[in-house]
Amino acid sequence: MTSTAEQLRWEDVSEAAAAMFHVWQGGGELAWAEECWQHLTAAGLTPAGTVLETTATCLRLVELARIYEAFSGLAWDENPHTPVTLLAENLAIDPLALGIIAAASTSESFAACVDPYELYQSTLHAAAGARRAEIFQCLVEAYDGEINLYSRLSKTNQAPDAEDDEDALEPTFPNVDAFAYVQNGFQYD
Repeated sequence: MTSTAEQLRWEDVSEAAAAMFHVWQGGGELAWAEECWQHLTAAGLTPAGTVLETTATCLRLVELARIYEAFSGLAWDENPHTPVTLLAENLAIDPLALGIIAAASTSESFAACVDPYELYQSTLHAAAGARRAEIFQCLVEAYDGEINLYSRLSKTNQAPDAEDDEDALEPTFPNVDAFAYVQNGFQYD
């Protein structure tokens, strides 16, 4: 684990995160994102000692936002489908480091991309998506299992100080789909 001085702190990304986590108005999702950032930091997943580390750390925040948007779509039918390029626009993502990370993260060929924007978007998807498994593992450990992680996520569509929504664990189709998404490592069947 790197030293605290070499970590990308929440204060460093909070402004960008506020623009990324915007499905609800109550602030619950941003509070969850900050909570997750603390877990990622504790697990050593927010290093910022080099350009490659800083870029990979920023990509974790992008992927966390993509995970949350997908969960919101499954649980509440509210997924803004924010383009990955907009999620990443306010972060310190070095284009060369992004290319190196994407190339190392996937066997996908980028040769079919016909313009620079499409190439950038595909590269962001590949590089950020490669962080999904480590984010899932970190959060499952931090929340002491998939059920607790799902339960915490299911409370994010309300203000952090709101009373608990007991319907979150009712076996409705949206709840089952959202729980399956968490149980499958933030992957769709």
